[in-house]
Amino acid sequence: MKRVRLGDSDLEVSGIGLGCMRLGDQGSTQLEREEKSRAVVQAAIEVGINFFDTSPAYGDGCAEEFLGLALRGVPGRDELVIATKCPPRTPEEIEERMSAQEHITRMLDSSLKRMNLDHIDLYIFQGWDYNTPLYDILDGLNRTKNAGLIRFPGISDCLAYQLVKANELASRNGFNRFVTVQNPYNLVAREDERELLKLCREDKITVTPYGVLDGGRLARPQSAPADFPEGTVKEQNRAYLARMDQAILARVEEISRSRGISMAQVSIAWLLSKGTVPIVGASTPEQVQEAAATCDIELTEEEIHYLQAPYLPHPDASWWEVLPGDDALAAPEPPAAETPAE
Repeated sequence: MKRVRLGDSDLEVSGIGLGCMRLGDQGSTQLEREEKSRAVVQAAIEVGINFFDTSPAYGDGCAEEFLGLALRGVPGRDELVIATKCPPRTPEEIEERMSAQEHITRMLDSSLKRMNLDHIDLYIFQGWDYNTPLYDILDGLNRTKNAGLIRFPGISDCLAYQLVKANELASRNGFNRFVTVQNPYNLVAREDERELLKLCREDKITVTPYGVLDGGRLARPQSAPADFPEGTVKEQNRAYLARMDQAILARVEEISRSRGISMAQVSIAWLLSKGTVPIVGASTPEQVQEAAATCDIELTEEEIHYLQAPYLPHPDASWWEVLPGDDALAAPEPPAAETPAE
């Protein structure tokens, strides 16, 4: 499988990464869970995937633990790129006045122990932290790098201006800049194209999107129901979202049938055409093999345009969130239907 470099680092990864959220949640016994996790990881290695993405937030550390078990005894650790994440300080840690530096060290030590590793290749600060000085976060990450515990830092769930702000502050203080950014990005969630993706191309920051199949909507025929939590504003406005995206979903299905490939492969191939390194979740070896085969699929310019043309800008996330005092907005009327552009 073709390898690509992450940003301006010396980390070379496979064209797609394996999202490890589901590791450890299959099977009724410890042995079954370990065997199923090992089968998924081994299948990834066999097809050339060397990039594994996890987080202590997945199963409260379970995914990290089972990734570590699956990698035990696997030859060529130096060829693998392991990414995990550091969430922001908890309210309890803020109340205790724990510094960002101490928090990062504590989280990293716990991840290393769960995975039985001596360092993390890509350590991703998971989400923008509005409650902690940015300098302290960058300083904490830089200290772990200087100690040999991480190789490079990344960030997830941030806006373009935030990424610029962070990397400029890092440069001014001799800290390591973020070499990757991990946001949700797919055929029906393209808001990052306005600024973030352009910034990343210019500044040589690799985009490693998650949510690449939008919770499965881009992997199955559009007649299948969307899976939104019952009672949420998203669920109440299901029809509105379906109207916005149905033309795209139909075109993914159309190309899937004409090409003789899965809808998931069409969706991932589109992301590859954008120069990203998609993080694809899998819970079986068959899903790993299906995702890996996408790296050999190249969409034509006509197909790419056909998939993109109907896209309509989506509401900002805050439009869907009911905050305290917003009772009158709990079930807003969906905007009128718009005709997709051709």
